[in-house]
Order: sequence, then structure tokens, then C-alpha cells
Amino acid sequence: MRLDNAWIGNNGKIVTLPRKPGPNGESRSVKRWQVRWLLNVGPGLPLVERKTTTFETKTRAELFIKELWKAHYGNDRFHFDDEGWPTNLVASPTSVLDALNEYVESRWSTVWQPNQRTKARGRLLQLVALTVRRPGDQAKLLELLETQRTDRGKRPTPTSTVEWAGRWLRDYGLRPGAAATDVQLLAGKKWLESNSVPLTALTTNEVTRLRLHFTEGRDYSTQRTYWNGAAVPFLNWLHETRKVERSLTLGQPQLRRDMTGEKPDPTRIPNPAELASIAQQMGVAHGPKWELFVRIAGYCALRISEAFAIRYDSFVRKDGRLWLVVSAQEHRVVASSSDDGATKVRTGTKSTRDRTPAPRMVPIPEGLATRLEEHCGDRLCHDSAHVFTGPRGAIANDATVRGWWHEAVATALPNHPTLVGIKPHVLRHAGMTYWFASKVDEKRIQKWGGWTSLVQMLDTYRGVIDSLEHLNLAGLDQFAQMYEGVEAPSPIDTSRSLTPAVVGDAMGIVIDLNDYRRRRLA
Repeated sequence: MRLDNAWIGNNGKIVTLPRKPGPNGESRSVKRWQVRWLLNVGPGLPLVERKTTTFETKTRAELFIKELWKAHYGNDRFHFDDEGWPTNLVASPTSVLDALNEYVESRWSTVWQPNQRTKARGRLLQLVALTVRRPGDQAKLLELLETQRTDRGKRPTPTSTVEWAGRWLRDYGLRPGAAATDVQLLAGKKWLESNSVPLTALTTNEVTRLRLHFTEGRDYSTQRTYWNGAAVPFLNWLHETRKVERSLTLGQPQLRRDMTGEKPDPTRIPNPAELASIAQQMGVAHGPKWELFVRIAGYCALRISEAFAIRYDSFVRKDGRLWLVVSAQEHRVVASSSDDGATKVRTGTKSTRDRTPAPRMVPIPEGLATRLEEHCGDRLCHDSAHVFTGPRGAIANDATVRGWWHEAVATALPNHPTLVGIKPHVLRHAGMTYWFASKVDEKRIQKWGGWTSLVQMLDTYRGVIDSLEHLNLAGLDQFAQMYEGVEAPSPIDTSRSLTPAVVGDAMGIVIDLNDYRRRRLA
């Protein structure tokens, strides 16, 4: 906005304004000074806006006119605010730390899920350290964020104000509701607040330096998490809330997607026979419930946290078929990042576009449905208790189940040339590729798998399995039967063996697993 003209009074004369009636009803007039100016509302626009304000003294009115002209020419950091009034940025600069505190508080309980808070906070703490005034202090704070990480008697005791600032940053920084009482911690906080640069210092060169710190020498997934996932949303928020005049991400190069790295390795996805062997071993070692865990996650393309969240009433019967409603995940989080101090938090399912997706319904193959009915009995579709619980009835522990999984893989597939050390997340990749191999329509696969982007799903999985033609749900049952047999063994039957080369169904059809692998790798 541009100032076109400014003057005192009406045509250069003193303006006399009536004062409001006094307590006894008297009314009298006093001399007051009025400043009027015309404000151009935008570059290239002929319209102007008339502004008027009144002062009790001529000196204050003249000072205000000087501020108007300073704002007009941009002197002494004066500018016009959204209402067209002159404002001096130097009067109360907003520091990066102040802005980050406001940003984190606005998202802590409304945008970020509990499992996201620790990750986002960790990256933003680095941003605080990188935006203090002196480079030496920046390096020191980054080091302190690591050495002050644990509170188990192993971290060094601070000996300087900077070190106390690092401890305060690690323990209390960017954590709504957390307040330090120790005098030395408060001194460290004050030092950090006084050394955090103002937002006006975030120039293009500074943002480039920040970007290189979070991306240079790191793989794509880390770059996406650190820079695109934490720093860029904060920089965009600064512009959206008008804390800065221009977008700070303009001119910064976009991260190129690592399509090769995002694709699942087809040689690291177990085929149905191999998955059945792992499931049987889980059943032998830990009970039939955990054999079902592997089969359900594998045939329904579940993340391990989604499998932990399954309850008996997550299963429904519709159109003569058993379906699984996938609507939640069970996460283990840091207690301090949880609103209620819990270490297990139930959240919505993951979305590829950071949105909250609707619950998805996934069909259960007939053989697996029979196993579930035998194991769960009348509780299936009715009981609200969790299916996969620990020995004492608590929700399954993520670390424990992962350990069981790795032991089962090593025992069921010893010295396998490509599947050694596969992680439980491979169960999601397995289910997705099984659907493609069953020739299910790709739009239906998108719905079952919970993908918000069909393009991203196909970019990830196309080429892993080459069968994308439409087929009805019978094809899914047929595919499972061809590799495992029509007669489903009991969940506790561990005597069944699978030949590594071929598997047949009840009709005598023999399927060559080598051909399965060849088509998948084509």
C-alpha cells in the first residue's frame, strides 16, 4: 500500500470536535487535531481509501504524520499494516523461537497425531538451534540436542549458559504446557529467547542454508521427513499467517521423488506358500492367535499397527462373506507426547495425503474366514475386545511381536536367498501384490488398501505384479486356494508341509511357484 497524501486538519485549519457530555450533563467543545490521509490500496489500482484519526495535541499529530511518511518510504522499518496504519517492525520483532512456539501449540492437539508429535518436535528443535545468532552457538546447540537426549543419569551436567539452554530446549522447548522452575534452566531459556533471530532474518540465503542442513547427504526418505515434513510446513505457515511478507520457500528446489526406492522389492515379498510357512511357525512358537495375525495382515495388506488395532467386532458379515473393517491403528508413543500420558494411542489409519481416511472394508478369503470362525467362535463380529493381546490381556507390544516375527522368518525360511531379515511391513506389500496377482480391478485395490491416490499406488506397485485385469471376488479365493489348498488346516495344525516348488489345489491343478516369481519379476 502507498501513501498518496497527508495533512493536518480540514484544509489546513484546526478542527473543533464536540466532547461527549460530562457526568452532570454539561457539554463543551475543545480543540482537537485531526490527521487525514489517502491510502492507495494496491499497486496499479486507482482507488484510494480515506483515513482519519484525531489527537489531543498538535505534537502527537505531527509525529503521526512523520510515521506515515516513514511507512510510505519504508524508513526505519516502518510499513503499513493490514488496516493501513503505520507500524514499526523494530518495536516488537517476532523471533523464530516465538513463531515456532505458536506454530507447535496450534498443531499439537488439533493437527498432529500423538505419534507425529515427537518426530515433528525433534526436527523443529534443530530448526531452533540453527537460527540462533552465532554459528558457534548453533553447532553447540545441535551437539547438545544429542548429549542431553536421555534423562537416565548418563547425560553431562551443564556448566555454561549455552549448555543450560540446550537442556531446556531438549526437556521443555516446543512442548505446550511444559514449564521449567529451575533457575539455571530459566536462565538458559532467557538466553535462547534473546539469541533467537527475528523472522526478518530468514532471507533466501538463510532458508537455503537450512534446506541444505536437512537434505544434503541424506537419502530421499530422510529428506522428505526432515525438510518437507517439518521445516517446509512451518515456513508455509509463516506466510499463511502473514508473519512474513513473502513465501520463504519460493525459489527452493522441489525434492525429486525416489521412485526406485519407493517401490517394494519383489524379491523381498514372500509368496503365499512362504507366508503360510512363516504363519505356521508363529503359531508353533506363540499360539494359533499369532498364526492368524500373520495371515490376516498378509492377506488384507495391513500395517502392523493396523493389525494390533483389530477387535472382534472389526469383522462384519456382508453378502455372505466375512469382511474386515480397518479404521484404526494402535501406536506406541512417548508418554510426554500423549495428551493423557499413555504409551499406547489409538488413532485413525494412515493416509498418503495426510488426510484422515474413511474406514475401509477388506474381504477375507474363505479359507481364512473358516480359521477365524473356528478360533474366535461367538465372539467374532460381536465382542469389542482386542483380538491380538499379550499374555496379560494388554494390547500387543510392537517390539515383542517384531522380535517374534524375525525368529519365525529365520526358522521357517532358513538361509533364504532373498527373504532373510524381511520386516513385518512386508505383510502390507504381500497383500497388495496378492490382490494384483488375483486380477482384482485396480480401483477396488485402491479402496481396499486405503490409498487416497490411485496414481501413487500404481507408481508404487505396478511392475511388482503384472496382472491388473478386473476379476470378481471369486478370483481372490481361487488364488489363495491354488497355493494353499482348498481344505484349510486347523490353526493349531503344524504337521502340514509345503513343497518349495509346487502347490496344488483339490482339483489337481499344480501351480509352479517359479512361474509365479518369473511373472512378478518380469
